[in-house]
Amino acid sequence: MAINLPAVRSAATGVVSAAQVLTLPAGQHAVSLRQCRHPVLLLQGMPAPCIQLAVPPPLPGMPPKARLLGLDPGVSAWLTRPGDVMMVEVLADSAPVIITTYSPSTYPDAGLDIRVVAVHTAESRKSPRIDAMAHISRRGDVRMADGEWLGQPESRLAIEGFALKLDNAGSDLSVEYKAYAAGGKESPWTAGGSFCGSKGRRQHLSGIAVRLHGKHAEQFDIGYKSAFASGHVTDVRRNGERCGSPEANDVLVAIRVKISAGMF
Repeated sequence: MAINLPAVRSAATGVVSAAQVLTLPAGQHAVSLRQCRHPVLLLQGMPAPCIQLAVPPPLPGMPPKARLLGLDPGVSAWLTRPGDVMMVEVLADSAPVIITTYSPSTYPDAGLDIRVVAVHTAESRKSPRIDAMAHISRRGDVRMADGEWLGQPESRLAIEGFALKLDNAGSDLSVEYKAYAAGGKESPWTAGGSFCGSKGRRQHLSGIAVRLHGKHAEQFDIGYKSAFASGHVTDVRRNGERCGSPEANDVLVAIRVKISAGMF
C-alpha cells in the first residue's frame, strides 16, 4: 500500500505537515520509508523530510488495539532515512494508525515513498521469541522472557555475562551476540544458547551487540537496549549495532532484547 498525504503549511515554522489515519486489520504490518527524493534539512531541531508513526491511546480501562513493536506505550516512531522500518502489531480485529509527514515549506512536496505491507496476519505462524539469561553479580543466573528487562535498570549490580536463544525459530534462523568489557575488549560473535562473558570473576560488561543469522534473518528485526550503573539508558539498537554507554567503563546492569517481524 502506497501512502499519499494532503499537506498543511505553517508559515511560522517553515514546516509542512500532512497526516492520514489508516485502518489496519489484525496482524503485523511493516511501515517503511523506501525513498526520500529531497535533501534532508534540520528544521526546528528535527530532520525533515521525515515520518512520524503513532497509534492512538485506548479508552480508559480498555486494552490497546495496536502497538508499535519494541517501543513503550504512548511513544511514537520516527522514520528519517530510506530503509527505516517500524512494525505495527494490531491486536484487535482492526485498529487505526496515524502516519504524519514533515517537510520544509520550500519543497514542492515531501518526496517520501512510504509503504505499508502486511507481514504476519492473524493466520500466520507466531514470531520467534527470545529466551534470555544473564549472570549478575551477587545474584547469580537470572532469566527473562522476550522484551522484558534482564536485570534491574535502577540497580548497581553488574552483568558479568549473558546468553540468548530463540524459541519457535526453526533451523533457518538463529541469534548471535557479543560482549564488550572494560578497556574496550570485545568478544567474538557467540552462537545462540552459548554463554558470553564470565561468572564470579568480578569482570563487568560495558556493552552488547546482537544480530540474527540464517536464511530467514531478513524476515525479522531484533532490537535491544541497555541500562548502566551511571543511570544511562540507551536508545534501541538494532541488528548488530554496538549498544554501550558514552561513559568509559560504565557498568552494564540490565539489558532488554526483543525480536519481531520486519522487512528491509
